[in-house]
Amino acid sequence: MHLKRLETFTILAEERNFSATAQRLNISQPAITKQIKALEEEAGFPLIHRDTMTLTEAGQVIFDEGKSLIRNWEQVRNKAARIHSFESGKLQIGASSIPGTYLLPKALGSLQTAQAHLDLCIIMDASDQIIDKLRHYELDIAFVGSKPDDDRLDMTCLAQDELIAVGTNHIASINSFTELKKHPLITYREGSGTLKATKDAIRAFGGSYEEMDIVASVPNTAGALALAASGIGIAIVSTYALGPESPQALVPLAHLQTDRHFYAVQHPNHKHPRSSELIEEVQKIIHSQS
Repeated sequence: MHLKRLETFTILAEERNFSATAQRLNISQPAITKQIKALEEEAGFPLIHRDTMTLTEAGQVIFDEGKSLIRNWEQVRNKAARIHSFESGKLQIGASSIPGTYLLPKALGSLQTAQAHLDLCIIMDASDQIIDKLRHYELDIAFVGSKPDDDRLDMTCLAQDELIAVGTNHIASINSFTELKKHPLITYREGSGTLKATKDAIRAFGGSYEEMDIVASVPNTAGALALAASGIGIAIVSTYALGPESPQALVPLAHLQTDRHFYAVQHPNHKHPRSSELIEEVQKIIHSQS
């Protein structure tokens, strides 16, 4: 039996909604439908009543036994993964734009100095994509700018973020959403934690993201800063991204409220022995910048 399809089925059985299941798994609704259909074809009988979204009697058996099967597989996979990590000495790290660019480098330098034999593998992507890789055991630890909607993961809150609108010095200070929306906005691709925080911050500023004139979409904060420095628009960025290495042409225009936090995320039963040391190093960097 295809374990990924079984996992999708158990989540659908809990959510009783294809759209909510797709959102929870961060895949499209048609993909959910396709997996459930394939699982039913593999089983040879229907598992869900589509009109009520309740399980058939046979589906209930698959659900109950399937959850146990998934747990057993995760335990076996975790045990093997820990042995592999210990043998290889490799620490596989995933990070979204802000922590990956502005927090992790110094922390990794300190950790590598203390653990010279440690092999680091670092992947950077949008927060949602990084968490998806962690869920599938492609990473040992993830550092992201949005809280994962998954109670099965172990999360350590590292710090609260602050957002600031920046642009070139010919733009006057911005004190209201009316003034903010006059300027083209450089934004981020879907799945980005900074994009989610930006939308929330604009809402708290008295407007909506949809009212903004989007001039460009970039994969990371460094790209947003570079485009803002060119003068094509303003960018809303984390204060952690602003420092001596930031483009000199940029000036702060407005501080925006946000309840965004940065998190270190791991599987509770799949923790690399060096993960806790890395979290401590990141926390030291954050405290030194506060």
